[in-house]
Amino acid sequence: MSEGGKPSAWSNLLTYGSAMILVGTEVYGVALAAAWALGGFFELGDTITSALYVIAAVLATYVMYVFGRRAYGVDAGMEAAERHRALEGRAPPSHHDGF
Repeated sequence: MSEGGKPSAWSNLLTYGSAMILVGTEVYGVALAAAWALGGFFELGDTITSALYVIAAVLATYVMYVFGRRAYGVDAGMEAAERHRALEGRAPPSHHDGF
Protein backbone atom coordinates (compact mmCIF):
# COMPACT_ATOMS: atom_id res chain seq x y z
CA MET A 1 0.00 0.00 0.00
CA SER A 2 1.20 3.48 -0.71
CA GLU A 3 0.53 6.59 1.29
CA GLY A 4 -3.13 7.39 1.74
CA GLY A 5 -4.23 3.73 1.83
CA LYS A 6 -4.39 3.32 -1.96
CA PRO A 7 -2.73 0.30 -3.56
CA SER A 8 0.41 1.22 -5.42
CA ALA A 9 0.81 0.96 -9.16
CA TRP A 10 3.49 -1.69 -8.56
CA SER A 11 0.99 -4.08 -6.99
CA ASN A 12 -1.31 -3.59 -9.98
CA LEU A 13 1.58 -4.24 -12.36
CA LEU A 14 2.59 -7.35 -10.42
CA THR A 15 -0.97 -8.72 -10.52
CA TYR A 16 -1.33 -7.90 -14.22
CA GLY A 17 2.02 -9.50 -15.08
CA SER A 18 1.27 -12.59 -13.02
CA ALA A 19 -2.11 -13.07 -14.69
CA MET A 20 -0.52 -12.66 -18.13
CA ILE A 21 2.09 -15.32 -17.32
CA LEU A 22 -0.46 -17.74 -15.87
CA VAL A 23 -3.01 -17.38 -18.67
CA GLY A 24 -0.31 -17.24 -21.35
CA THR A 25 1.16 -20.55 -20.22
CA GLU A 26 -2.27 -22.16 -20.39
CA VAL A 27 -3.18 -20.67 -23.77
CA TYR A 28 0.10 -21.56 -25.47
CA GLY A 29 0.10 -25.02 -23.91
CA VAL A 30 -3.39 -25.81 -25.16
CA ALA A 31 -2.74 -24.35 -28.62
CA LEU A 32 0.50 -26.25 -29.20
CA ALA A 33 -0.88 -29.48 -27.71
CA ALA A 34 -3.90 -29.22 -30.01
CA ALA A 35 -1.63 -28.76 -33.04
CA TRP A 36 0.47 -31.75 -31.99
CA ALA A 37 -2.64 -33.89 -31.40
CA LEU A 38 -4.23 -32.96 -34.74
CA GLY A 39 -1.00 -33.60 -36.62
CA GLY A 40 -0.53 -36.98 -34.97
CA PHE A 41 -4.15 -38.12 -35.12
CA PHE A 42 -4.56 -37.37 -38.81
CA GLU A 43 -0.96 -38.41 -39.64
CA LEU A 44 -0.33 -35.11 -41.40
CA GLY A 45 3.45 -35.36 -41.47
CA ASP A 46 6.14 -33.13 -40.03
CA THR A 47 5.72 -30.20 -42.43
CA ILE A 48 1.98 -29.77 -41.98
CA THR A 49 2.24 -30.38 -38.22
CA SER A 50 4.90 -27.65 -38.04
CA ALA A 51 2.57 -25.35 -39.96
CA LEU A 52 -0.16 -26.16 -37.43
CA TYR A 53 2.28 -25.18 -34.66
CA VAL A 54 2.82 -21.81 -36.30
CA ILE A 55 -0.91 -21.23 -36.79
CA ALA A 56 -1.59 -22.26 -33.18
CA ALA A 57 1.14 -19.93 -31.87
CA VAL A 58 -0.26 -17.01 -33.89
CA LEU A 59 -3.78 -17.67 -32.59
CA ALA A 60 -2.47 -17.99 -29.01
CA THR A 61 -0.61 -14.69 -29.39
CA TYR A 62 -3.81 -13.01 -30.54
CA VAL A 63 -5.74 -14.49 -27.61
CA MET A 64 -3.09 -13.17 -25.22
CA TYR A 65 -3.26 -9.74 -26.84
CA VAL A 66 -7.04 -9.63 -26.37
CA PHE A 67 -6.74 -10.90 -22.80
CA GLY A 68 -4.09 -8.29 -22.01
CA ARG A 69 -6.19 -5.45 -23.40
CA ARG A 70 -9.25 -6.55 -21.44
CA ALA A 71 -7.31 -7.10 -18.21
CA TYR A 72 -5.79 -3.63 -18.51
CA GLY A 73 -9.25 -2.19 -19.26
CA VAL A 74 -10.75 -3.83 -16.16
CA ASP A 75 -7.99 -2.40 -13.98
CA ALA A 76 -8.38 1.07 -15.51
CA GLY A 77 -12.16 0.85 -15.10
CA MET A 78 -11.84 -0.08 -11.43
CA GLU A 79 -9.49 2.84 -10.80
CA ALA A 80 -11.88 5.22 -12.56
CA ALA A 81 -14.78 3.95 -10.44
CA GLU A 82 -12.74 4.47 -7.26
CA ARG A 83 -11.89 8.03 -8.31
CA HIS A 84 -15.57 8.70 -9.08
CA ARG A 85 -16.62 7.38 -5.67
CA ALA A 86 -13.96 9.51 -3.98
CA LEU A 87 -15.20 12.63 -5.77
CA GLU A 88 -18.74 11.92 -4.61
CA GLY A 89 -17.53 11.34 -1.06
CA ARG A 90 -18.72 7.74 -0.92
CA ALA A 91 -16.68 4.95 0.59
CA PRO A 92 -15.67 2.02 -1.62
CA PRO A 93 -17.93 -1.03 -1.31
CA SER A 94 -17.10 -3.43 1.50
CA HIS A 95 -16.04 -6.95 0.60
CA HIS A 96 -17.62 -8.27 3.78
CA ASP A 97 -19.98 -11.20 3.18
CA GLY A 98 -21.91 -10.67 6.39
CA PHE A 99 -20.66 -13.90 7.94
